[in-house]
Amino acid sequence: MLFETFVEETWRPSIGRLRECTRVGYESTLRCHILPKWGDADMDAISVADIESWLDSLLPALTPVTVPYCELISVWVTESYCLISKTCTVTAIR
Repeated sequence: MLFETFVEETWRPSIGRLRECTRVGYESTLRCHILPKWGDADMDAISVADIESWLDSLLPALTPVTVPYCELISVWVTESYCLISKTCTVTAIR
């Protein structure tokens, strides 16, 4: 399953209970930073090393607030997928 498909079908509906300002921040980070990188990626092909390398590449260019948001949402989505699909063995990131 593609990252963006999982986000649309499973993850995005799961954040409905969050405060609106939190959802807006997550949606912005997802749209601007995460989906351009991972949207077309197969969820089973994304490794911990891939995510960590990508997060490290963001450090020089983004604000200190944005990088943790990217990390939080990336981990949340990938770990949710692993729990639901039971097909991957993601270990802790960072």
